[in-house]
Amino acid sequence: MTSSDYLVAHLREALAAHPDVGMLDLYLEVTDRSVHVSGVVDCESKRDAALALVRRMAAPREVVDNTKLLNLLPSEPPEVLHDPSGGHR
Repeated sequence: MTSSDYLVAHLREALAAHPDVGMLDLYLEVTDRSVHVSGVVDCESKRDAALALVRRMAAPREVVDNTKLLNLLPSEPPEVLHDPSGGHR
């Protein structure tokens, strides 16, 4: 096991156990100088907590955030069609 593998294992364990994160579905890529975090998170607070944890544990490496926020809401309100009788279609 390399030092990068060791760090990834400890980060994944910490992310899963952290009460504000509780996530295992993030992908971590560790280099000598950085940790790249990617995957989909369901809210900003979990992403912020996960990145803060990785920054603390991986210091002095730079943490690169490649995560995407899951958007469960439609980007635009649905179109509502009105018929002449005043009802909705």
